[in-house]
Amino acid sequence: MSVNSMSTALIPYTPPKAPMEFIRHEVERALKNGTIKPEQLTPRLSIPKLLDSLQFNTLHAPSRVSSSKKLNGDEIAEALQSEAAFTIATDKKPIVATYGASSCVALGGYDATNKIAFVVHFSNAGEVRESGGLIFYNISKLAKEKIEKPIQLHLRGGIEGQSEATVEAIQLWMKQGYDLPMEIASKDILVSRMSFGGKSLSIDSRNGEVAEYDPMANPRSRDMSKLNAMYAMMSAFKPHINLAYPS
Repeated sequence: MSVNSMSTALIPYTPPKAPMEFIRHEVERALKNGTIKPEQLTPRLSIPKLLDSLQFNTLHAPSRVSSSKKLNGDEIAEALQSEAAFTIATDKKPIVATYGASSCVALGGYDATNKIAFVVHFSNAGEVRESGGLIFYNISKLAKEKIEKPIQLHLRGGIEGQSEATVEAIQLWMKQGYDLPMEIASKDILVSRMSFGGKSLSIDSRNGEVAEYDPMANPRSRDMSKLNAMYAMMSAFKPHINLAYPS
């Protein structure tokens, strides 16, 4: 390839993998260009009206075609954007997973003492500050034995120049649970916009195995509803985390 051709080559845009991540992106863009007004984003606004105003003509269930090995969906509890999932080794769904963490940051954790696993899909720093207590509460509720060793945390996602505040909020939050020691065991965060795509994460509470997660390989992967989309979108203005699976 010549120097001239390299300089004019176009870099294809890769949309966020999570549908709700896409919606949040489109809402923010619509606010900037004036398509919708901040005062429109209230719980009184009907879901169809808002989605129609943004012309979301791509909202549909994702294709189930995948090159990955098919997963046992009966064993997986998913957390979508602005959601959390908790489980233990003896639960009917011993694996927690999330995906599509682009500008969002996915936080996973594993307690080897009680074999507790969790994932939280944070879309902004406000969700960490407003809902951090939800994580402490659910871990404490599931723990039968005193947690002696630090809970192993895993961070995925985030875009450089955009998601630092969310990462910093997580680092501050993890120091607030003094009776629940924690440490970051792995992280794959703050990628450049050039490699924008979306990170995934799954944790098996039976053995603590951490892996990537392909929802298209899961025949029982949850489809996004308009209500899910509305909740995730509203969290950009009124931060919250919904409990998708409490174990």
